[in-house]
Amino acid sequence: VTGMEFAWVYRVETDQALRLNEQEMSGGDWFDPVELDNWVDSGDPSLSGVFCLIWKTYRNLPNPA
Repeated sequence: VTGMEFAWVYRVETDQALRLNEQEMSGGDWFDPVELDNWVDSGDPSLSGVFCLIWKTYRNLPNPA
């Protein structure tokens, strides 16, 4: 982990099953926002600093999920 990884946060509301396109990314998962808040706040070193910054910025928007 270099801190220069590409990181995205997507917000999706759907009643359909979601599938990752494994040809376009090396991994991913679906999380409840509060679960992710707790993980980011825990300081887990497996989360990149870039991702934590993006997540915290997103959660501070006026109407985040």
